[in-house]
Amino acid sequence: MGCAITAKAINKLKGLAEFVIIGDAWVFRKVQSSKFIVQSCSFIDLDNVPHKGFEFGKIKAEYGRASMEYLDKALEFVRTKEID
Repeated sequence: MGCAITAKAINKLKGLAEFVIIGDAWVFRKVQSSKFIVQSCSFIDLDNVPHKGFEFGKIKAEYGRASMEYLDKALEFVRTKEID
């Protein structure tokens, strides 16, 4: 699960940078537990994953589309120098 890996990585790297997560907050909240709570970072919620029928670990076209949108948004922010 990408959001679990992201949470673990940010927690391990805490304090080394100002992190920005680009994703779907609803999906990210579903994976958070006391082990995966991420604090001290910004979150840009694209709200682009359908909630109905959502399942972790499944390959679906809408999940792939959402992933591409996260990358596109990150590249947009890099181009406009909002993040690096």
